[in-house]
Amino acid sequence: MPQAKTDDRLERLLDLFKIIYSDHEIDEAELKLILRYAIQLGFSQERAEDIISKTTKVFSGKIDLDQYKSILSIL
Repeated sequence: MPQAKTDDRLERLLDLFKIIYSDHEIDEAELKLILRYAIQLGFSQERAEDIISKTTKVFSGKIDLDQYKSILSIL
């Protein structure tokens, strides 16, 4: 899939994360919703679960220094 399409899908998923995480927590029902949404955007279940796991860590602040530096190197 072209990178632009992937970026669009990731941006939509990020937008949903921002909305759901606006109360600074995420529950099981919200995780299921995000997973269904990611799959509908065209990500495989395995890839969707990986993206959701990593994004949840970022939003919750549960990342270590190396992960943080890795994120910054992408920017």
